[in-house]
Amino acid sequence: MKDKKRLSKILMALAALALGTLFLFPMWRITLIAPQYPDGVTMYIW
Repeated sequence: MKDKKRLSKILMALAALALGTLFLFPMWRITLIAPQYPDGVTMYIW
């Protein structure tokens, strides 16, 4: 029983850490190039 409890705590901490990294690094980056935007338009999706 203790092993399952410990494993669930570790998995919960890893899941929280994975979600926390989304605030630091975006999931996607989209760059659009068009004639009206010579430098392009970049959109970061958090």
